[in-house]
Parts: sequence; C-alpha cells; structure tokens
Amino acid sequence: MKETELYEPIKNYLLQNGYIVQAEVKNCDIACLYEDELVVIELKKSFNLKLLYQAMDRKAFANKVFVGINRPKSFRKKETKNMLKILKAMDIGLITVSLDSPLKLVEIVLTPEGDSKKRKTRKRTMVLNELERRNLNTNIGGSTKKDNILTAYREQAIFLACVLNKIKKGSPAYIKANFNIQNAGYILQKNHYGYFQRIERGVYTLSKKGKDMLKQDSFKEAILYYKKEVEKLV
Repeated sequence: MKETELYEPIKNYLLQNGYIVQAEVKNCDIACLYEDELVVIELKKSFNLKLLYQAMDRKAFANKVFVGINRPKSFRKKETKNMLKILKAMDIGLITVSLDSPLKLVEIVLTPEGDSKKRKTRKRTMVLNELERRNLNTNIGGSTKKDNILTAYREQAIFLACVLNKIKKGSPAYIKANFNIQNAGYILQKNHYGYFQRIERGVYTLSKKGKDMLKQDSFKEAILYYKKEVEKLV
C-alpha cells in the first residue's frame, strides 16, 4: 500500500462535498478551500509521529488540519484509542479510507474545531496563492516524485512554451498582451526549467529542452490543455 492510494478516494469525497481541491501544494499533501477556509490534509499509510509533526506544522497557517490514513482494523484497540485521544487534544481531524474494500469508503472520524479566523502569515498566503493560480488538478497527493509536481509556476512555463511553439519567437510584452501571461518576462528571463532561449535582446524562442518537454508524457494533460488555449488566442 502507498500513501498515494489514499488520495483519489479522499479527493473524490471532498469534491462531492463542495471543496476546491489541489494536491502537493507547498509541501502539503492536500490543500483545499471550503467556504473561504483553508483545509490541509496530510496522508500516511498509518498513524505515526512524523504524521503528527506534519499536521502540527500545518496548523500554523490552515484553518483546519486533518490526517488521512488507512482505516484501522479496530477502533477498540488501545493504540487506536490513544491515537484518537492525541488527535482530539491537538484539535487535528481524522479521515480514514477503507483500502481493503473495493468501495474505498471514506469516513470523517474526527472533525477539528479549527480556527475560522486564522491570522495571515507568509506560508498561508503562499498556499492560498498557489491554490488560486492553478488551472489544472493533475497531481497525486502523497507522491514522492516531487520533480513531476505541476505547480502554478510550471503551468505558466508550459503555457509559455506552447505559445512559443506556435509563434516561434516573441517578446515578453507581445506575449503578455496577446496571451495574457502577466509574468511572461519573469519566467522567460529566469528560465528555471531551461525551456527558453534568448535569440536577441528582448526576444525569446524555445530551447531544445523546451521542444523535447512538449513531446514527453510527464505533463501531457497540461501540454494538451495549453496548446488548445493557445489555438483559441492565435
């Protein structure tokens, strides 16, 4: 069993109940919005000290924090009762998934009171901004392959690559005006992923790495999505 197996059932449950859901947001396995509250869920195969540390860290900026685990075989065992006592004392919620069942049933065992008026912090702002700026939901919560996370920044870099793939070359000002990529200049100049190449002052094209990226499967859904977006705007 992997932590990622917990993600899909929990994501579907949250979506069905009106949450806006994203996975792998600034080191949070799941970050979501519900009625203007930021809710964070950390996933582990079973309850352990590391999971508790992670949940406590998230409480500093989230309105409510849950841990998501595989459903224990019995809630009558001493260790399970102790787990519930700890979570209640720390006001951390518990979500379980019955991974041994074909239905993968999700249950909210504990709901934290939380803090509906959580003060604004740098970390909270970063998480909320990331949630707001993402257009796609393709990540899998609990994944250890951090290089394949589709962040809002990478989405915009892929969008830019799709633009340059179509128009061949362009300036940040032209791209910003015609394709509404507000931070085009910053992404092109920083070139964090190596997708772009400056061919003359203020003019960029796709690098070989950028061309190769558009042919790979790592971000296939994002590439197809933004290629369609470019066609609408050309």
